[in-house]
Amino acid sequence: MMKIEPFWSFVILTGILLVWVGGLFTLASLGWRRFAAAYRETDTPEGTRFTSHMTSFGRCAHYTRAVIVVPSSRGIHLSTRWPFGMFHSPFLLPWNRVRRSDWPDSRGGGGVTLHIESPEGAITIGLPADSESNIRDHINRAARSTSGGQS
Repeated sequence: MMKIEPFWSFVILTGILLVWVGGLFTLASLGWRRFAAAYRETDTPEGTRFTSHMTSFGRCAHYTRAVIVVPSSRGIHLSTRWPFGMFHSPFLLPWNRVRRSDWPDSRGGGGVTLHIESPEGAITIGLPADSESNIRDHINRAARSTSGGQS
């Protein structure tokens, strides 16, 4: 069996760490950081936490099961799981940035997909089907509050 010298172990581990950090920085630079700068929110709101099975910023930055979504009365709070948090400050998107919502089919298949647009770019967030009632309630409340309570 080949023995690796401690020096080379250090070099290899350092290289892996640098690639990881560089990858996170690049990924965050492709969209997350623009939204975090515009909608910065450090306090996680009270509410049910959902893991997004897919979140994408435009066509370049894609996250799979790394984004935590907390719907609240003020908007959609996004943060990342550990160890993805480096360069990914949490942020809160107001509900008026949701341009379209796709819902699970009548058999409960699929999930909720939110399509967000803002001057900072576009985000698509895929959520589990069990988030539907929570998301619908918040979207309906936000719509009522912006229309002055009229139905």
